Amino acid sequence: MKDITALEAKYKELGAEIDALKSAKVKEWPQINDQYFTLLNDGKIFTAHIRNVDLITNGCKAIGNLFRTMAEATKELETRKTIAELRAQPGRKKFVDGEINYCVWVKLHGNLCIVDSYIGSDMGFASTYFESAEAAESAIKAVGAERILAASKWLSMGE
Repeated sequence: MKDITALEAKYKELGAEIDALKSAKVKEWPQINDQYFTLLNDGKIFTAHIRNVDLITNGCKAIGNLFRTMAEATKELETRKTIAELRAQPGRKKFVDGEINYCVWVKLHGNLCIVDSYIGSDMGFASTYFESAEAAESAIKAVGAERILAASKWLSMGE
């Protein structure tokens, strides 16, 4: 049988360690020499180490183009490519209040559908509207429903 005093001491030690971790100040990111990733205009991912925190913070970080990992940067790049492809599809149009505007909609349960909207608000995937339901359906097929769903974090962002 284990000594209860030893277990209590270990419990107290672990409690103190947990408290120290909870109260430890998290290092603000980025700092000088931290590695970062950013997306370039040609669709490549650039990586380097921070040399001037203010320059990076006021530039890339301010517009959401500064990533801690290659995986984060890659995911963002794929999202941007998906949105660009969707917006480049035939049959696109700008929203016109009072007219039927068809948009790609991501349902609550993660399914895509096409919504016809008359209202003057942002209804669909990255405000991507089409002239007809057929044009929207064709765009979904061309770009890929799975890619659109993966990129749907842009759901409420307009053009």
